[in-house]
Amino acid sequence: MPELTDDERAAIDSWLAKNTPRKYPTGYSAIYDEFGQKRTGLKFRLANLSKRIRRVRGHEGMTHGEIAERLKVHSSEIMAACEKHNIRTAG
Repeated sequence: MPELTDDERAAIDSWLAKNTPRKYPTGYSAIYDEFGQKRTGLKFRLANLSKRIRRVRGHEGMTHGEIAERLKVHSSEIMAACEKHNIRTAG
């Protein structure tokens, strides 16, 4: 693994100051949730989340991040629910 330059280290430190990294188990994409348990109920969770998204007033003009912040859910789940249930948002 190559050593990082001072500029690269400064860029990483500034990113870490603004963001919190998350750790996911291998194969997070569709197999495990954030607690390391199998995502067997993913279909039901996305259906429930889609209902919650549709209840948000003005969700058509909001971004995925804004909806995630409002519903206290990770934005990747918002994107998955919108894609699966054909919910239109601003992005």
